[in-house]
Amino acid sequence: MIELDALFWGRDWQPAPVELFRHRVERETRDDGWIVVGNYGQVRDLVWRPADTLIWLDLPLSLVMWRLVRRTVRRVTTREELWGTGNRETLAQCLLQPPVDPAVGAQDPPPQPREASRWSASSSPRRSASCACRARARLSAS
Repeated sequence: MIELDALFWGRDWQPAPVELFRHRVERETRDDGWIVVGNYGQVRDLVWRPADTLIWLDLPLSLVMWRLVRRTVRRVTTREELWGTGNRETLAQCLLQPPVDPAVGAQDPPPQPREASRWSASSSPRRSASCACRARARLSAS
């Protein structure tokens, strides 16, 4: 499983430059048999175009927010390190800064099958209260 947050965030919550982020995603999705979890407009074309399956969880914003708060409280209290970067969520960060979670923001509707190619070609970043997971796996005949 490829978690886009792990490829995007560096130490001290520094986002990767777009070129580096795209390079990381290209490297991770080069072979068959991958699942990508995340929703970053900067790499949508790299993930959606070669994917053979797109799963969009169109969850109510209230449920997304509840899960976000519950997860954040757990991460703050346990001092969980995120993505091997040394990053940890803090109470001050949660109260004083905008959320780093891409699930919080303007909601996009889930893509319709005929719209997937239009969305994948879009260069505008979209933030959503939904989760996107893309999978591509080729079964070999044995």
